[in-house]
Amino acid sequence: MTRAPALIFACAAILAACSYDLDVLKGRRTDGGADVVDASVDRVVPDVSVDVRPDVPVDMGPADAGVRDASMGACALPGVTTLPPTANHVSVIEGTTVDAGTPALSLENCPQRQISSFGPSRIFRYQMQAGTRLFASTNTGLCGSNDTILSAFLSCDTGARPLACNDDDSRDLCASCVSAMRTPAGGCGEILSTISVDNLVPGDVVYLMVSAYSAGMTAPFRLTVAENGVELPALTAVDGGLGVSPQCACPTMAGTATPTTVTFPMQGDTNQLALSNRLILGSRMVPQRVYGVSARLALSQLSVSTAGGCQIAGMTTTGAIDLSIGPTVVATIPINAATARPGFITVPYNPVALSFGSGSTLTQFQYTVRSTTPGVPATCFDVAFNLGGSNSVTLYGNAAL
Repeated sequence: MTRAPALIFACAAILAACSYDLDVLKGRRTDGGADVVDASVDRVVPDVSVDVRPDVPVDMGPADAGVRDASMGACALPGVTTLPPTANHVSVIEGTTVDAGTPALSLENCPQRQISSFGPSRIFRYQMQAGTRLFASTNTGLCGSNDTILSAFLSCDTGARPLACNDDDSRDLCASCVSAMRTPAGGCGEILSTISVDNLVPGDVVYLMVSAYSAGMTAPFRLTVAENGVELPALTAVDGGLGVSPQCACPTMAGTATPTTVTFPMQGDTNQLALSNRLILGSRMVPQRVYGVSARLALSQLSVSTAGGCQIAGMTTTGAIDLSIGPTVVATIPINAATARPGFITVPYNPVALSFGSGSTLTQFQYTVRSTTPGVPATCFDVAFNLGGSNSVTLYGNAAL
């Protein structure tokens, strides 16, 4: 039996009316995975995934804050940069470890692995605004970068224990690029770093430290920080006649100097369904050149049907939401049937290389849902966007609109 089109806009009241499982709200996994820290205990430390999960983490509403760690937010180190809040809950910071100091912090007690030493570092303070998960990465396509270590702390006082650390995330955004480009100097590399911290609540403070691997490897870096952020796979060819943006064009650091955010929907947007699995958001003006994108998706529905043909014994049904600008896919958001829930998710900074000719150009934005499980159709994925202008795409280009 053919199912009805799955990708629709829904009013904000739907999201407000959603009921949530109490175990999920308190941080306990109900999908068979490991439990996160229960927020009802005396001392709550945010939970950290050993590996960044390739699923869609979403905001499940207000978490049970419990009693937060008393050391949270304490920091006597000089030179700490506070990251200001952003409307789409994604921050992009470009800096360098050249001429930076080496803080009196230790990474020897990292939950993932012991790191005995690290080089010059920059520290950033981030306060959660609305999400429950913080994603951070230096694997953002910056040419001229070098081997990094990325870590997270509740405080940056001496003796603070790291929440998460990563040396090499083994994620190659430029798998399709020529071999000469597939190095940090070429904007790619599996020796850059990605971490995530779960079980946070709005108001929590997290310190992020970007470190050179050693004293001799100082270099520029681009750090992206995203609440409820998703780890993005490298862009690969997709069905439907859409092209894929290259990710190894090596724009300069100035590529993120002029971000422009466009919101959806606005008056005049059609938000029409062109196909059963495609949602046309609307058309917006875009810069002449776009070097990176990020996005915020407010979802009133995100689930996988249990109808026949949508579940295969012994397999987890997976899919993807592709964001395209014009005819080009610029980000792919993985969907995992075991963890898909409504809420908001963000696309961290993703390097792309788009050119729209001279001046600004009116260009169509759209999301396309597809299955990545053989034999499972795209109509098995129920995705509905929340109305109210809370969906946005940020373009990082060479000129503001």
